[in-house]
Order: sequence, then C-alpha cells, then structure tokens
Amino acid sequence: MTPMGFTLAFLRFFEALVVVYSLLYLAANAFLILRGFKPVLDHVRGLGFDDLDQIDGHDPSTPTIAVVVAAFNEETTIVESLQSLMMVDYPMLEIVVVNDGSTDDTKACLRRAFGMRRRDLPTRHQLETATVHGHYEASRGVPNHVHRFIMVDKANGGRADANNAGLNACISDYFLLVDADCIVDPRALKTLVRMLQRDPEIVATGGQIGVINNCQVSQGKIVHTAISRSYLPLCQTLEYVRAFGLMRTGFSQLNSLMILSGAFMVMSRDLAVDVGGFLTGRSRSRLLDEYVGPGRHSVGEDMEIIVRMHRYLREHGRRGKVVHSPLPLCWTEVPDNYDALSKQRRRWHRGFLEILWFHRRMILNPSYGRIGMFAMPYLVWFELLGPYIETVGLILLPLLAVLGILDPFPAFLVVGISLATGVLQSLLAVMCATWMEPSSPNASTMRSLLGTDSWRDRLALIGGCFLSEMGYRQMTLLWRLHGTIDHLRGKQGWDKFARKGFKEAATAAVVLLLAISSPTTAHGQLSPQVPGASESTPNETEVDSTRIQPDETLVIMGMERRDGSGQSWWTEAIHRWKLDDQRTWVGAYQQERFGRNDLGIIGGYLARPFARGGFGTELRLSPGASFSPRWLWTGDTEIAVHGRFTATGQIRMAWYPALTASTYAVGAIAYLPRNWWWSNQITLTRSVFRGGVIDQIAGISSRISVRRKDTELRFTIQRGGESFLVQALEATDLRATVWGVVVRQRLHATPWTLIGGFDQRRPERGAANIYLHMGVIRSW
Repeated sequence: MTPMGFTLAFLRFFEALVVVYSLLYLAANAFLILRGFKPVLDHVRGLGFDDLDQIDGHDPSTPTIAVVVAAFNEETTIVESLQSLMMVDYPMLEIVVVNDGSTDDTKACLRRAFGMRRRDLPTRHQLETATVHGHYEASRGVPNHVHRFIMVDKANGGRADANNAGLNACISDYFLLVDADCIVDPRALKTLVRMLQRDPEIVATGGQIGVINNCQVSQGKIVHTAISRSYLPLCQTLEYVRAFGLMRTGFSQLNSLMILSGAFMVMSRDLAVDVGGFLTGRSRSRLLDEYVGPGRHSVGEDMEIIVRMHRYLREHGRRGKVVHSPLPLCWTEVPDNYDALSKQRRRWHRGFLEILWFHRRMILNPSYGRIGMFAMPYLVWFELLGPYIETVGLILLPLLAVLGILDPFPAFLVVGISLATGVLQSLLAVMCATWMEPSSPNASTMRSLLGTDSWRDRLALIGGCFLSEMGYRQMTLLWRLHGTIDHLRGKQGWDKFARKGFKEAATAAVVLLLAISSPTTAHGQLSPQVPGASESTPNETEVDSTRIQPDETLVIMGMERRDGSGQSWWTEAIHRWKLDDQRTWVGAYQQERFGRNDLGIIGGYLARPFARGGFGTELRLSPGASFSPRWLWTGDTEIAVHGRFTATGQIRMAWYPALTASTYAVGAIAYLPRNWWWSNQITLTRSVFRGGVIDQIAGISSRISVRRKDTELRFTIQRGGESFLVQALEATDLRATVWGVVVRQRLHATPWTLIGGFDQRRPERGAANIYLHMGVIRSW
C-alpha cells in the first residue's frame, strides 16, 4: 500500500471511529438519562408525601450530622451561607467551619457575625493536617437545633486539608460537606437522612446542585428561582441538570456512582477516617500509601475519596452503597466569564486524570463489579479519550472534506451526528427537569425538578440545548485538553475564581445607555444629545437588587449660539427613582427661542429583565410646540454578545410641526478596563416633510468615556446622520460634523455631581452652532 493509500485508509478508519464513538456516546448517555428519569420524577412527586416532619431528636435512628464548611477567602458569601445552613430543618446539627488560612476578612466576618470566642475544645487528631492555630465557638445567633457551632482556624493547606481538619473537630456520626458559597434548601438534610434511614448500607449520598446566578436570595434563603439568561450560566445549568439530575441518578440506580459533588454530600465519618480521609500531601496511612503512594494529593478530592471507598469496600468484603438524590437541594454560584470557567474545568480534568492514574487497577477488573466493568470504562472511553476524538473529528473531517480528500457528505454527516447527540441529551434532560408533578396530597400544587414553572425559563433551557452545542461544548473540549497538558506538566494548585456574591447586580456588560435628547433648535432642526442628561455609565447603573437605590434629581441648563442668529436657552429638570435594576424618571423642560417658548413633560423607564440585556424608553410631550417636537419617543436596547462587548440598537420617532423624523441606529459598546467604555453607532435618519419630500441620510458616531476616581470625561464625534428642515426646504440633504466634550465631577463625600460641557456642529451648509451646558445631580 502506498503512503497516500495508507493515509486515506487511516482517515476513513478515523471517520468510522468518530461515528462509532458518537453513537455509543448517545446510546450510553441516553440509557443513563432514561434510567434516571422515573426516579427523578418519583423524588419530585414525593415532596408532598414524605414524612420528613417525623424526623426529630427523639427518634434513635436519626443520626447526628456535622456540617463541615471549608472557607478560603469567602468574605463575600460566608455569613449568608452559614445563615442558610442554620435554617436547615434538622434536629441535631453541628456546624464546623474551617478557616483555611484566608488572606481576606473571612475570619473577621465570622467573629463579628456570630460572636466567635476562642475555646479549648476536645478534638480527635486522626488525620494529619496543616497547623491548627485555634478553635472558636459561636456565642450568638445560633438557633436551638444547632447544638454546636465552632470555627477551626488553621494554616492554609487546601480544601482537602480543611475537610480533614473538620473531620478531626466534629463529634457527629455523619458529616455533610458543603461549599462556603452555597445556599442549602431547608429540607435538604432531612431528605438525605431519610435515604440513610431507609437503607443502612448507604455510606455516602449527595444531592442536586442548582445554579444560583439568576436567583434572588434574602437572608440566606432563596426567595425566587429563575434560569439565568446569560450564555455561560445557562449552558452550565443544562450541564448540571443533565449530569447531576439524571445521569448520576442513572449511575446510582446501577450502583456504580463514582462521584458526589464536594459542594453537597453526606458521608459516614468513621468510613472516611478508615480510608485515610481526604487525599492531601500530609496524609499518612498504610492504606493511602498502598492505593496512591506516599505524599500524593489531588485537586479532585471529592471524587477520589468516593473511588477509594468503592475500592476499599470491595477489597475488604464490606457492603456499602453510594447514592444520589436528584432534587435541587443545594444552590451554588457558577463562573460567568470565560477565564474563570476555563480555570475550573482545567482543574476538574486534572483531578480526573490523577484519580484514573491512582486507581487504574480497577479498570476492566471484574473484582470490582460494575465499578470496574462499567463505570471506569465509561470514564476512560468518554471522559479520557472523548475530548481527543471529538476535537480531531470536529476540526479534521470538515477540513478534509473541503480539501476534497474525503467525501463531503459522510464527513459533514459525522460532524452533524456528533453535535446532534449533545442536543438530544440536553432536550431529554430539559424535559425531565421541567416536568410538572403534584407536590401535595390533593394535587393542588405542582412543581418541577428545578422548582420553576415559567415558560420563559423553559424556552431559555430549550434554546440553550442548541446554543451549548455551538461554541460552549467545543470550548469545554479545549479546556479539557488544556487540563491534560497541565497534568502532564505537573501543575498543582486550585485556581480559585472570584465570587460575586448572592446579591444580584447589573454588570457593565448589560448596562443600558439611554440617551435623552436635548431641546431642539430653530427651523425644527434636531439639536445634539446632552451628554450626561440621562446617560448612565457602567458604574452608575450597577444596582443592588435587594434594596432601593437613592433617588436622583438632575437640573441642567444650556445655551445655543448660532452664527448670525443670536442665542437661545433651554432648561430641564428630571427626578429619577431606582429600584432593583429598573429606573423610572419624570421631568419637565422649557425652551426659549426668538421670544417663543415651548414647554413639555418627560417620562422614561429603563429595565434589565434579562441577564444579558435590557431596554429603555422615553417619551417627551409638548402639544403646543412651535419649533420643537410635538412628541419625541426614544427606545434603546443593549445585549451582551461576548466578554466586554455589547450590541446596541436605538429607534427615535419625532413629530415636528413641519415634518416627521425617524432615526434608526445600531452599534456596539466595548467596556474597557478602569471603567472606561467606547461606543460606536451607525445611524439612518428618514425625514418626511409636510410637502411630501422624503430625505434619508446615513451617519456614524463615536463616543468614549474616560474615568479617573470621581472625574469622568466624555468625548464625542459624529459625521452625518442628521436630516433637517432648512428654511423653505431649500436644502434637505444636510451633513454635519459634530464634536464635543463633557466633564462630570462628583464632589467627594457629598451627594452632588457637577456636569459641564460643550458641543460644536459644523454643517456643510447653513450656520454653525455651538452648545454650552452645565448642570448638577443631587442624590437623595
């Protein structure tokens, strides 16, 4: 066989391999999803019938539970997380929070919030950890059902080391691992304990993880659940529904579950200590040396201890089960930017590779039952080899088809099958997650797995099934490949991403820049926008969704001077209310020109109903106007498209005494570092004059905002984009060049902000104009 023939044969073999992989991937995952479908619905239906209220401290079968919270630099969420834990409905609760050498104010926040006082408490030093500096006990803010609330202050050693320190300090039969950035459902722990009571062979169990990014939280409790509309959180929501809600339930039904999320799982303390605790470089035990080698550690400690438990139970002839509860019992914040998500997924894959290598003897080993013959081969085929097969297939096959080396139809069909498998799995998961079941004995109330019944949420999830296959899935493949490279290079470390906290805030990527136009000039000519009159910068529109923001009153005055025509004046006053991520304003304006006055009223509304965008609208009415619009309506929208870039659109309709003008604009905004931003727009203005003449003219504008502390400078330049009635329709095609500067200065430590600036318009024909304006904003 010639080299070319061998190459073609290999490519056709690889093409067939991709087809086989895709079909097996679809078949295996569909089987697991369908296997978990009925148990998921049974759990949801059981919410209205479970006798969880019967679990109390008088029942001898009710175990004591210690909640172990590893906290490293969690000052933004730690107090609210612990408050939510103390609202968990369980009669015998112990809380052990481990401050793992935080460099922020985590420790101080805990001491202030709960009156932590240093105590000499009895501990069991069964697991080696980093140096423990001391133990603290809460003196206030602890409900009666929490019989013990302590903090372990220790040197930094990583999450696994902190978990081991928590196991040494707790005195309960079981322990619950929960991340410091999670919100736990009040019924969550009783649900898991009921599973332990029904089946004594269960040694570890975990729950569903929900995405909290678009939910509303108040005092450590979720008051409203919603599906995030942002691209990355939406795709992760689908992943969590598919992986946690269905596939892990399917694995659990087959008694071959290999992982429970370290964010929320209950485990037997004695068994965890017997197998050597969580894997850290400080761990010292004969079993750990035999299984993984001395001095080894892993960033995937939650999965590793479960795999080690399976191995230990099989090798020692002990019975034990690891099961999963599909209800959304715990809510966590997921990364909402590419850098943070990349770090997380690379870390996950590094930990996965470490675990496969540590426990490689279990792969296809019948001594380990379904774990060795099904679960481990599944991980090797789809999680270890899958990224390479999919990446090469998605890139190589279309390229070879375009170059004519392979037949285009089979090549693109293979790629289509690969992408369709992901869409089908996600659609199955969404159908299960949004399936409504009665949650009360008389079927008077209904609920779904995610606790949301909004059609907007359902449509968002369905749309996400397709969107996640167009970019997100491919990025996760690349991140997993990158994680493989990190593993081969021996990279260590956690790569923790910064949390924003549970109080939802509008981000700069979705801020609406609603421009309120100024009064108009002579002959019905539209005047330039008054920068600063109602435009909001990214910092100014960041709002806290849990409280009303201060009101603002804006008063601004301006002067227009036209060559050879003297000068005219205008004034406007606006009061704005801000609630959550909505703004409402009303006001009035007055314009004077050549002894004539136009009076009008202003009303506007701005909202961000979607995580990635929103809209604003304003209406100005002046029924008796003689030289300005009788009414002027402006609508704006802005949608985040990628990273710091947003797309914008604007429509403006104006009725003058002598014409109707419509302006359409599309553009983009780049949000730069240091709270700077740069906006560009292309405009088309269409004027219909009373005599039937129609004029259309295009233009372009650019605006940049530069900030330094309390000072902001805005520079504007515009070319074209204006169509005016000039005298007696003698010149309808009028282009102008406009440039301007605006200064906004906030008076430090006061509620006042000063505004001042000017604009200059130089038209191709007609008189040049200069506009001066100044004003003040007062926050209440």
